[in-house]
Amino acid sequence: MDKPDINEKQTDAEAPKRGFFDIDDKERIRAIIEAVPIPLALNDAEGNILYLNDAFTRLIGYTTKDISDLSGWRLLAYPDPQYRQWVMDTWQGKIKEAKQSGKLMVPMETAVTCKDGITRTFLISPAAFDPGLDNLYLVAMYDITERNKMVQTLRFRQIGLDRAGENILWIASDGRILDTNETACNKLGYSREEMTSLTVADIDPLFPFETWPDHWQELKRNHVVRLETMQKCRDGTTFPVEVIANFFEYEGKEYNCALVSDITERKTAEARITRLANLYKALIEVNQAIVRMDTAETLFPLLCKMSVDFGGLRMAWVGERNETTQLLDIKSIYGNGADYLKQVAISTDKSLPEGNGPSGIAFRENRAIIVNDFQSSLMTARWHEAAAHFDWKSCGAFPILRNEKPFAILTVYHDQKYAFDEEMTALLEEMVRDVSFALDSFDRENLRQIAQENLNASERHFRAYFERSMVGMAATSAAKGMLEVNDALCKMLGYSRKELLGKTWAELTHPDDLEVNEDLFGRVLRGALEEYEIDKRFIRKDGEIVYVHIAVRAVRNDEGAVNYFVAIINNVTDARNKQRELEQLAHYDKLTGLPNRALLNDRLEMGLAQVKRTGGSLAVCFMDLDGFKPVNDTFGHETGDALLVEIAKRIIAISRATDTVARLGGDEFVLLFPEISGEEECRHMLSRIMETIRLPLNVNGYEIQISASIGISIYPEDVNDGESLIRHADQAMYIAKQMGRNRMHFFDAANDQLAQIRSEGLSRVAMALEQDELTLYYQPKVNMQSGKVVGMEALIRWLHPQRGLIPPGEFLPLIENSDFEIRLSEWVISRAMTQLSAWRTAGLDLTVSVNLPARHLQSHGFTEFIASAVAKHRNMDANSFELEILETAALGDMGSAIQRMQGCIAQGIHFSIDDFGTGYASLAYLRRLPARMIKIDQIFVRDMLDDEDDLSIVEGVIGLARAFKKDVIAEGVETVGQGIRLLGFGCKLAQGYGIARPMEAGLVPEWVRNYRPPVEWRSNT
Repeated sequence: MDKPDINEKQTDAEAPKRGFFDIDDKERIRAIIEAVPIPLALNDAEGNILYLNDAFTRLIGYTTKDISDLSGWRLLAYPDPQYRQWVMDTWQGKIKEAKQSGKLMVPMETAVTCKDGITRTFLISPAAFDPGLDNLYLVAMYDITERNKMVQTLRFRQIGLDRAGENILWIASDGRILDTNETACNKLGYSREEMTSLTVADIDPLFPFETWPDHWQELKRNHVVRLETMQKCRDGTTFPVEVIANFFEYEGKEYNCALVSDITERKTAEARITRLANLYKALIEVNQAIVRMDTAETLFPLLCKMSVDFGGLRMAWVGERNETTQLLDIKSIYGNGADYLKQVAISTDKSLPEGNGPSGIAFRENRAIIVNDFQSSLMTARWHEAAAHFDWKSCGAFPILRNEKPFAILTVYHDQKYAFDEEMTALLEEMVRDVSFALDSFDRENLRQIAQENLNASERHFRAYFERSMVGMAATSAAKGMLEVNDALCKMLGYSRKELLGKTWAELTHPDDLEVNEDLFGRVLRGALEEYEIDKRFIRKDGEIVYVHIAVRAVRNDEGAVNYFVAIINNVTDARNKQRELEQLAHYDKLTGLPNRALLNDRLEMGLAQVKRTGGSLAVCFMDLDGFKPVNDTFGHETGDALLVEIAKRIIAISRATDTVARLGGDEFVLLFPEISGEEECRHMLSRIMETIRLPLNVNGYEIQISASIGISIYPEDVNDGESLIRHADQAMYIAKQMGRNRMHFFDAANDQLAQIRSEGLSRVAMALEQDELTLYYQPKVNMQSGKVVGMEALIRWLHPQRGLIPPGEFLPLIENSDFEIRLSEWVISRAMTQLSAWRTAGLDLTVSVNLPARHLQSHGFTEFIASAVAKHRNMDANSFELEILETAALGDMGSAIQRMQGCIAQGIHFSIDDFGTGYASLAYLRRLPARMIKIDQIFVRDMLDDEDDLSIVEGVIGLARAFKKDVIAEGVETVGQGIRLLGFGCKLAQGYGIARPMEAGLVPEWVRNYRPPVEWRSNT
């Protein structure tokens, strides 16, 4: 059959049947089909495709030239055979259903593969023409791809909300619950319809609904509010929650979308952590008490108190078994419910009912007994009635051992079931183990004291002490080696007792120490010595080196021959390593690893001694980087520090092995050339160094170019002492700076302009003193923990008539090492004493400290000046006045310095060591100087929370102060966190900008009255 074409003109014979397609109708229908924006296809009953509109071609891509019939269309639109068959079957079914029902064909949804390969979803709806043309069908295809995606997205989101782990509530501005998710319904026990009939107050038992308007306004202001509260279920039960309320507006109305999270587990965990932390505190308190106490009578009450106060228990008691009655006699009791023990009897006798409770069983079987449901347990049935009056819900009994046998029982009670979980039980067991250890220690200590008292009476008593000694002990003979050793020595050397017996000292001694050891041993054998002490090294069985201090004494027979030797060996490895670490810190700059001033001074003195013997030359070169401060200001201190490290590496790389490159601080370096021919060689070496420094550096991603100015002083052309050489090199460096920087200058004592500059500056400072332009400011020192203001440090300031307040860093260097420096120091001391007297008269109890220059301390008449000043200020308590000296103040002549300090101490004046830790002092220095306080330098305190090295130095200095029984104060405290860390180390005293800046004397009384420390410090006990 030929395909009808709506474009063909119909014949007159066909007109009655096909009048629908006369010229006017044809054009009208075609125009309608083309105007419809959805894809349309016209086909006949035989399946021929007669027409496709432009919308079809634009969206699907095919024209009638591509597909002329439905079979071809299906092959292209549905390439998957199975899916194509399903479409055909479904299509035929729907046609058949429409014909049978006489209704329109129901549209069907299919996935169509378009000509461009994209699959789109269409709703296909066929329609037949009027009965006269029932063999023609117009098929409309509605693109529902995006609609389906949107529906799927909405469905996906709804499922996600319903299955979210948290409760989600949509709340109106009046507090009504508008909607919720399935999780909230399931959690609270309501249906969705029931939930939407409630308000916030219905499900929050802690929420007063009358405050809802205030809460709503807060939510509007902040948009998000987070809070913790409770939620109440339909059955009346409650649980803790965290609520995150989010404010939003939709179509002109205000809403709150609340995300509600169940935090029961978190709260339970927090409570558990708090409880365990308190138990740990109890354990620590008991352990600390063990050190202080020496009897069970003093320890048992503390054990009970700590269990209750820190462990959260209600009552605790300790009982010891009465050997006559087998009852547990109460030795200590603490907490609520002590009357309970007056109503009951508790025995250890298994044959008695009273002996089969937790305490009796724990004692007999030497194990902890836990009853987590007291009122239901058969073990506690005999005590149910009495315990009910005190609300005991759970209990635990823990045996306390003495000599590995049950000696007493700790029994504890709680008013909650299952209070004794695994962690609490473990901690309580640890606590009683420590007490058991303490009891054994008490016994051991008693035995040790008895042995010590009888040691000189007999060798048997010595043997008892020998076996129990905490230090290594040995008896040896020259012929048979080790005759006897104790456990401490075995542990120290890593050998068993059997392995050590028969060994000689030579087999255990480090080869480098063998010669000295054998010499002393031989002298004792020959009778030249009776005893000796020596520091030496042993080699452990595992090869490690052990540093020891050994004391050896000969035990002779009646004929005077050596019967055997007794040796006492103390392991000093840890102490020696710590001292070496401190010495390392004392001699090397922690940033660059270069020698610091102390080590530089040592090497300079050695170099001078050598060239004085050999007749050579030695150069001291003082180097300062040009423009380093702008680098710090522009790129930050971290980049500045990295730059200094790179500069140090460059200098070391081109220096000789005999040279010393030291860093004094900041961007100041000193180069020591111990063996040079003269000025020309020095100039050549420094030129290479300056050229190397000028090369661009890449530091932290920045390209930085910098130069250096260097001043040189050469021996023997210049002075012959190291301090003057460094000072002259420093002066020459200033000349190099003034000459334009990036150059070197050799010191010339006759012509140097710097001397004139310093002289003019010194004269101006002297004039300032005469014209009363100098004054003292005071910076507070406080006890961070108690909040008490303990003193003030007097700091000099210059009130210049034109320039205003000038800090000391600008004018004190001008007077350094001059005679005027002593005069100014005397003025400062006198002025500070006068102020201290005035404060004392006004009822202000403070100490005042003053920085004392080394030159003043070392000057003749210093002690007499202090005595005179104290006599002039009789209203001043000399014990409240303190002189702060730098670590270097006594290095020149320590004996004279100590003598002068002792003279001041006799007047009541105290001393402190200022800026401790900056690299000058040694342990011997610290031990000998009669200073009562150490000041930790602010450069370590400033970065201690970020720099592990600084933190270690601070902790080490505090440890040294404690070891040498000196007070310690930290300078430069600027933050609360620094104070907390210092308190944790045991340092309570501090000063710094975080407390107060230096102030005029007139402001001090009011500041002292108003000062309150941060609460974090007060709570840090």
